[in-house]
Amino acid sequence: MSSAKMSKGSQASSSRRSRRPRRNAQRVGGFTYVPPQSKRVRLTYGGGASLTEAAAGNGVQRVYRLNGAYDVDTTVGSTSTPGFAEMATFFSNYRVWSADVRVTFAASGASAGTPVQVGFYPNATNTYLTGPLSWIVAPGCHTSVISGDGTGGKNVVTLTRHYDLPSIARVTRSQYRNDMDYSSVINTTPSRQLQLSVFGWGNSSGSAVKVTFTIWVAMDIEFFNPIQLSS
Repeated sequence: MSSAKMSKGSQASSSRRSRRPRRNAQRVGGFTYVPPQSKRVRLTYGGGASLTEAAAGNGVQRVYRLNGAYDVDTTVGSTSTPGFAEMATFFSNYRVWSADVRVTFAASGASAGTPVQVGFYPNATNTYLTGPLSWIVAPGCHTSVISGDGTGGKNVVTLTRHYDLPSIARVTRSQYRNDMDYSSVINTTPSRQLQLSVFGWGNSSGSAVKVTFTIWVAMDIEFFNPIQLSS
């Protein structure tokens, strides 16, 4: 067979291959769309709150979901990370792999010079730890002591920490990926929640402490199971 005929045959075969629809291809508006099977993005939640002890020395905390990008703040509800709704139009499920946490605290209301312990800790269960002593010894806790009224020391501090969520759940990365309880369908939160508790704790011999904080949680989120788009 001549080289010219072989070349034409090769071009025809290549042309036929190029016209074959790719796997998972969708026809939308006359165009072929091939959605990715998953997409990793980094989305950041920002918020804040003021917490006041019911009584001096009792401590007070507020809980956030590290793996619940659809609803991060357990107190308010429907506090999704900016950009989540846009990704939700293309995928049916999501899982959060890691979170970078930054919290800035300020304390007020305590007696002059009263020390106030502030911080946060991760929790791999759906139940909250009880009592300040259990908070500060929890694995992964990050804490600092500030002045309750600004005298005798600083009354503002910023704490940062990176959390790998499979490590918090105490499972391997493979187990974390395969266990759908740690992930969720779009617009809900996982049934196995990995939480972050932000707390303040004053001296029992002083006045009840008020702790004001701002929080930023940057999440590494994997969206998966692409949605069939309408033509």
